[in-house]
Amino acid sequence: MLGIITLLIALSAQIGFLVYQMVTKNRQTKVKNIIRIAAFAIFSLLLITGVYWWGFRWMGLFILLTVLAILSTIYFIRRPKAEKEYRGLTATLSCVNGCILLTFCILPGILFPQFKEVAPTGSYTVETASYTYIDASRAELLSETGENRKLTVQFWYPAVAEGSEKFPLVVFSHGSFGYRGSNLSTFEDLASNGYVVCSIDHSYQAFFSRHTDGSTTLVNMDFLNDAVNIENGVYDEQRTYDLTHEWMELRTADMHFVLDEILRNTDKDNPEHVYSLIDTEKIGLTGHSLGGATAAQLGRERSDVDAVIVIDGTMIGEELGFENGQAILNAEPYAGNEELLNQVWLNLLDNAIKFTQRGGGIAVSLKPCSDELRFAIRDDGCGIGEEALAHIFDKFYQADASRANAGNGLGLTLAKKIVELHRGSIACRSVLDHGSEFVVSLPL
Repeated sequence: MLGIITLLIALSAQIGFLVYQMVTKNRQTKVKNIIRIAAFAIFSLLLITGVYWWGFRWMGLFILLTVLAILSTIYFIRRPKAEKEYRGLTATLSCVNGCILLTFCILPGILFPQFKEVAPTGSYTVETASYTYIDASRAELLSETGENRKLTVQFWYPAVAEGSEKFPLVVFSHGSFGYRGSNLSTFEDLASNGYVVCSIDHSYQAFFSRHTDGSTTLVNMDFLNDAVNIENGVYDEQRTYDLTHEWMELRTADMHFVLDEILRNTDKDNPEHVYSLIDTEKIGLTGHSLGGATAAQLGRERSDVDAVIVIDGTMIGEELGFENGQAILNAEPYAGNEELLNQVWLNLLDNAIKFTQRGGGIAVSLKPCSDELRFAIRDDGCGIGEEALAHIFDKFYQADASRANAGNGLGLTLAKKIVELHRGSIACRSVLDHGSEFVVSLPL
C-alpha cells in the first residue's frame, strides 16, 4: 500500500506541475528545482523516522531524488539569468519521462511491500546459508550465453552443533511471480520448529536470483509476459496448456536436480554443516502455485518423498494431454491426497463465507451413502443465476461483477479437477437470492 501511495503522489506531482506550466506558459524552472530539493528532504526525513525502511525497495528512489537535488542545488548556485522559452511539447515529454522514471524507481516498493517480521514460534534459533548448484547435464535454454543451468538455493535450519540432531527436510518451489525468499517467515518458523528448509530460485523464472558468485540473474521477460497473460486469461486453453507444461518440465527437472544434489552432499564423509543436519528418511516437498504443481509431480515420481503440501496450487502436473479443447487428466488417483482435498474444502467454505451476508447461515454435512461419501456445504447467500450456474466450473468464469473482485475465477475449476482426480464428482444447486449448495461425492 505504501508503494502505491508513493507512486500516486509522485505521478500527481508530475502531472500537477505540467498543468501549472501550461497555465502559466512558463517553464517554472525555479519552482521545479525547489520541489526537487523539498522532495529529497521530505523523503530523507521519512527514511530517518522509519516511515520508509532503508533497503532495496527504496534505494532507487533515494538515488534518483539525491541526483535531482544535487542538480537543483547547482542551479541555485549558478543562478542563470535567462529563463529558457516555454514549449508545450517539451514540457509534456519531460513529464512523461519523469513519470516513467519514477514508476521504475518506486516499483520495487510495490512488488515487495514493507511488512513487520513475524517472530518464529519454535524454540530453535534459526541460521541460513545459500549454495549455487550447476547442472552440467543441462544447458540454460533461457539464456544465449551457452552456460549450464545454474540454480541457487537457500537453507534455513536450526542452530545446533554439527551432527548433534537430525531434522526433516522440506524443499520449496516458488510460484510464477516469486523468488526463493517469497515465504521467508514460513521458512524461519519451520526451521525454528525443527525442520531444514531449502527454497529454490528457479533461474529466469524468479524475479531475480542472486548467486553465491556475486552475479544476479533477472527474470526472463518472455516468461513474465506469458505468465501475466495467462493470469489475466488472455491466452486460450491450448496455448496455456503448452506454456505451463513447458515450464513444468523445467521446474520438475530443477527440483529433481536440487534434491539429488542435497542427497549427494549429505552422503559425503564430512558433509558441510547444513547437510549434516538433514534426516534423509524424512523428506517433504512444497510449493506455491506453479511450484506447488511441481512439488505434487515429484511426489508421484520419487519414492524418497514422504509428504507433499500444495499451496494455492494448480493441477498442471495432473494434465497428461490436451484434446478437443479440454485437458486430459491423469486417471491414477493421487493416493487420496489430504492436502489437495483440503484445497477443495477450503475453497468451498471460502466461497460460502464470501457470498453470504452478515448474519446469514452456512451448513456443512458429511454423510456415507452406499458406496460413496457425500460432503455438502449450503449457504443462504446471494445464490447463482441459472445461466451462470452452467459455467461456474469453467476456467476464469465469474458469475457477475460483484464476484469479479473476489478471486480470479480459478477456484471452482481447480476444486472440480481435484475431485475428479479422486474419481469423485462435484455439483451445485442454487437459486438466485436464495443461496447455494455444493455437493462433493467421493468413492469409499
